[in-house]
Amino acid sequence: MTSAAPGDGKTTVAANLAVAHAEQGKRTLLIDGDMRRPSVHRNFNVPSVVGLSNVLLGEMSWREALIRVEAFPDLDILAAGPPSRRASDLAAGDLRNC
Repeated sequence: MTSAAPGDGKTTVAANLAVAHAEQGKRTLLIDGDMRRPSVHRNFNVPSVVGLSNVLLGEMSWREALIRVEAFPDLDILAAGPPSRRASDLAAGDLRNC
């Protein structure tokens, strides 16, 4: 999801869509790709000590970085992880090659 400005509700909408999908019994993965101001982990009160930045840096597989949300058994989160300028550059580089 994207929008023109911060605070437009992207995280809220994405989180609510993910929960609704998971509540229908469908396996759901919510990925926080905001490397500057991550917030998905706060919405679900889960830690963001590992996540997408670790995966992009090759430190672990994406499956190892998943966080299970106890309240929603079919929902997993891939948090943004610790801030890393190098990880942000890798993500941007990957997008340019698409």
